[in-house]
Amino acid sequence: MRILVALLALCAFTFAQSVASVTPECASPGDRILIDGEDFGEEPTVTIGGTSVEVIRHTATKILVEIPEDLAAGEATVDVDGATISMEVLEANAPLVLHQSASTATAGQAIILIGRRLRNATVELRDAEGTAVFMTDLRGRRRAGFFKISDDIATGSYDLVVVGGAEGNPESCARKLEIVAAGDATIDEATPAAQTPGRAIRFHGTDLGPLGLCRVAWTDEDGATLRRIGIANGYNKVYSRVPFQATPGATYSIVITFNDGSTTEAGGEFKYEVGNFAAPMIVSLNPSTGPAGDLVRIAGTGLFAGREIPKVEFTQGDVAVQARVYAGFVALGDRNDNLIVLVPGDLADGDYDVTVTAGDQVSNAEVFTVETPALTVTSMTPTRQSARGPRRPVVIKGSGFGPIADIIFKAPPAVSGANAVFRPIDWKLSVTWDDGQGGDPLEGTILTKNDSRIVVLTPGGWRNPLAVGTYTVRVTRDPGTDSEETVEAGTFTVQ
Repeated sequence: MRILVALLALCAFTFAQSVASVTPECASPGDRILIDGEDFGEEPTVTIGGTSVEVIRHTATKILVEIPEDLAAGEATVDVDGATISMEVLEANAPLVLHQSASTATAGQAIILIGRRLRNATVELRDAEGTAVFMTDLRGRRRAGFFKISDDIATGSYDLVVVGGAEGNPESCARKLEIVAAGDATIDEATPAAQTPGRAIRFHGTDLGPLGLCRVAWTDEDGATLRRIGIANGYNKVYSRVPFQATPGATYSIVITFNDGSTTEAGGEFKYEVGNFAAPMIVSLNPSTGPAGDLVRIAGTGLFAGREIPKVEFTQGDVAVQARVYAGFVALGDRNDNLIVLVPGDLADGDYDVTVTAGDQVSNAEVFTVETPALTVTSMTPTRQSARGPRRPVVIKGSGFGPIADIIFKAPPAVSGANAVFRPIDWKLSVTWDDGQGGDPLEGTILTKNDSRIVVLTPGGWRNPLAVGTYTVRVTRDPGTDSEETVEAGTFTVQ
């Protein structure tokens, strides 16, 4: 019995809830905060400062809540089913700083602040005694602004406080800003190491400024130079990309030129070895089943190799058919690359191996099942209209209506270099109204459709409206394989 009790206690300890952090660490009543932790369960109960709050969204590790409107300013305890953490509640309408472009700067440098309620605010730098040694207006908008540090400010550590323009001049919580002596711009390292062409890269160092756009020159061992644009945070970071034309495995000397004419050459030479492309890997197909002519999203890693558009093939036996790539999205951070492709319109029903070729490397194969769904209609609304009134859109629901007729994708420069409009293969689909008098049925105008829904305008118009009577509405599908099908959607009355 004691052993059982001990095991139960151990399990309870192992899976106990815990709160690791609150983001942001200080906020005003009415602001939303994100609570990070572990094992929050299916229905967590949250209180802030002893007041119960509604859980807006949550997972096992994150909870989104709103600070109660009537909560007083000061330190408050955030409680999630007994697991607690402290946060600071600001005065109502206090400025909230969520991001600071640099925490280390030199005199004369510009700093960008991103947050909430920043319009008409003032920035103060306060010393260890709390005395404001520098004060200036924050220029910008409600959610973003910037200020320039005084040229004659002394080096040292300061509290950066934003004072709002609302009644009572409420203050943000203090953030740290270290002022250091100016020196030569120097690159210390670049992350990630061995980044591949076209991917994002970050240079770290000192005096990498001033804030704003800069030019990054990549010079190979033969003296050829490639150039990219970068963004400097003003002191210790520059954000850029490895040039698309860079040679995988080659080593380049990096020189950054800032908008005041200064460069990193005085700080010494910095070299970077470009990484080699890994073999592409398909993680998923969405959907993995659909008709020929449908659109499929391929998610995976390494689906791009520089500027070259990847090749996607659908293979069955010894026959491989190349699919058209409509759009591609290069991964940011730990996300997957994405390709949007059109299933070739002439594929017969069956299973096909889908592969992606990036550069000279071929991915693993994932199965896509080409399947022409049965043509069915489950509902049609409305089923009547007035003979004197305007034409009304009719919504028909069912299945097997074919892929989307017109889709517009905005292809990023990494894929095509320009915005492009693409129109997938459209099955021949028609919706007709038959009055049963032996004449030719009248065809409606399809406005939009997907595989399960059609929006169609009734035939006729102001000058030639549908005559009073009862019509049989039919949907006809011709996927171009000599297998035309027609189903009745129902009756439509004009009165």
